[in-house]
Amino acid sequence: MIKNALVVMSGKGGVGKSTVAVNLCVMLAQRGFKVGILDADLCGPSVPKLLKVSDTVDVEQGPSGWLPIRLSVDSSSDDKEVKVMSMSFLLPKDNKDSAVIWRGPKKTSMIMKFLTSVDWSDLDYLIIDTPPGTSDEHISVYEGLTEMRVCGKVIDVQAVIVTTPQLISLQDVDKQVAFCREIGLSIKGIIENMSGFVCKHCHACNNVLSTGGGSQLAVKYNISFLGSIPLDKNVSMNYGCSSVFEPIVLKITGDCQ
Repeated sequence: MIKNALVVMSGKGGVGKSTVAVNLCVMLAQRGFKVGILDADLCGPSVPKLLKVSDTVDVEQGPSGWLPIRLSVDSSSDDKEVKVMSMSFLLPKDNKDSAVIWRGPKKTSMIMKFLTSVDWSDLDYLIIDTPPGTSDEHISVYEGLTEMRVCGKVIDVQAVIVTTPQLISLQDVDKQVAFCREIGLSIKGIIENMSGFVCKHCHACNNVLSTGGGSQLAVKYNISFLGSIPLDKNVSMNYGCSSVFEPIVLKITGDCQ
């Protein structure tokens, strides 16, 4: 059974949605929760790269379905791990750059397989990283989770919306909120990413891209504001430096929090 499914969404690409999703799942796992992450961005999967998981690993078939890749997130404890599934694992090993050119029905079929044919076992949280915008993938994810909830396989389903402070990004959040409310998907809250830049010398926060837009939207729509995350060069440096991913949200210091 999956206790909580969190659908991570964004109105635009490039706002750091996948980075937030990955940090969220690792942080929860390091705090002792049983966590899985599903990369539902079929045409642009990035979760394996962000988690430093090789996309050439073999997805094995178990008695109850596909076995997700298990990733340790704490070198001192084998119990703290994240279960990962991504379209990237299923692409040809000799051509990982091949494009996924699929119409809606095929995307829907694959997402349903990821949700119902993967042996997630018991999870406290399933984090689902979706493509930007509102598309077939989002509808398929919601319909699949709703079906699983009816069957008692999922208890709670909510969306987490990621934005940046710029007006053009905030405008697309309006569409995300409208989409969620129209299909009946509850919104956990809004996260404002790239909210300021922390000086490495004085630790002061400079609002390079403005700030406060996410919290204003939260007030506008009467939903929770989950917090802001500043720009930090360690986000890009963290990929490839060590064998264990360390959530950048646990390392941030300064006045932008």
